[in-house]
Amino acid sequence: MILRFFLLIGLLTSLSLSAIDVRLSSQAAILVNSDNGAVLFEKNSDEEHYPASITKVATALYAMEMSDMSSQELVEGVQDAIGAISTAAKKKYNYTKPAYWLEFGSSHIGIKKGERLPVEALFYGMMLSSGNDAANMIAYYVSGSVPRFMDELNAYIKELGCSGTTFYNPHGLFYPGHVTTARDMSIIARKAIEKEYFREVVGAKRYKRPQTNLQKPSWMLNFNKLLFKGEHYYPYAIGIKTGYCFNAQNTLVAAAEKDGRTLVAVLLYCDERDNLFRDARILFEAAFKESAVEKTLFSKGVKDYIVEIDKAKNDLRVYLENDLTVKYFPSEKASFKAVIHWNELVLPIKQGSEVGFIQIVDEKNAKIVRTEPLLAYNDVNKSCWSSIRAFFSI
Repeated sequence: MILRFFLLIGLLTSLSLSAIDVRLSSQAAILVNSDNGAVLFEKNSDEEHYPASITKVATALYAMEMSDMSSQELVEGVQDAIGAISTAAKKKYNYTKPAYWLEFGSSHIGIKKGERLPVEALFYGMMLSSGNDAANMIAYYVSGSVPRFMDELNAYIKELGCSGTTFYNPHGLFYPGHVTTARDMSIIARKAIEKEYFREVVGAKRYKRPQTNLQKPSWMLNFNKLLFKGEHYYPYAIGIKTGYCFNAQNTLVAAAEKDGRTLVAVLLYCDERDNLFRDARILFEAAFKESAVEKTLFSKGVKDYIVEIDKAKNDLRVYLENDLTVKYFPSEKASFKAVIHWNELVLPIKQGSEVGFIQIVDEKNAKIVRTEPLLAYNDVNKSCWSSIRAFFSI
């Protein structure tokens, strides 16, 4: 049976919005709903900055994509991953030495040459204690060498859509051209917190570094003040990663979850560490104060969609039994697309039978948020002439 009908291909509805209005100390920032990608706030979000140790969020994500970071497999410390030179020497040689070489006095977990540590301990050491040596060792474990890991990592984040980011090392120590943007880091962080193990690690307050062949056990602590009771404590924080170096100043990727809504904040180049956590709290508190708004996109009742069916006596009219509504938060630039899908229509069609459905799709993440059936408003029978022809063709 051939169908001829007037079809609603799509209806795009942008719902508008009161953006979050706050003042921050950080030079660049973004706040994103991790569940749907909606941007609630941004400040210089595409401006390139040095990331410092929030680089390790990208390292962690790619490592988890390629290997089991909860593994108890032992990895042996190699000199190329744990060796260090002075910051002055790096400058003296105009940064021609390998970008991943460590610096004396930079954060580390004290891995020794020949020491055997489980992969899990390296991962916790990188994300909690910000161990630059642990980041290099993870790169070795995943790709066989740090340079190869960096090539793979940069290719991977470009595939994610990070157009303003280039990383030269897995840990974030300063190197010319090692830059990112707040928007790119939010993309990386959103992807990372999809992984339950990542959430478990970055939300941990401490981790016991196990005894090894060369060292006794010790505790590694998380540096994220949002997780600890005190001036900067935020009860809905679920962690992620802090960073600091002179060229980058203070940086932070933070996440918080409340009432089933997960938000990711990225803050770059903040002069004071206390202001960094204050900025994160300001963003989260402003967003979580919002109440969801409900809007009706299609009211219940008869619709204007007319379907012409070949060999039918009359056209088909349709109706919705219920209002088709969506919920969104005022600061989120909500954009929904409505698409009609028709069932295979076989005559006769009875009034009240389901003939198709309307889908409401969130344009930001191509996620179906509502579906409502379309019902026949009237009977549709075969035309007399088609019935006669069918009779004589028997």
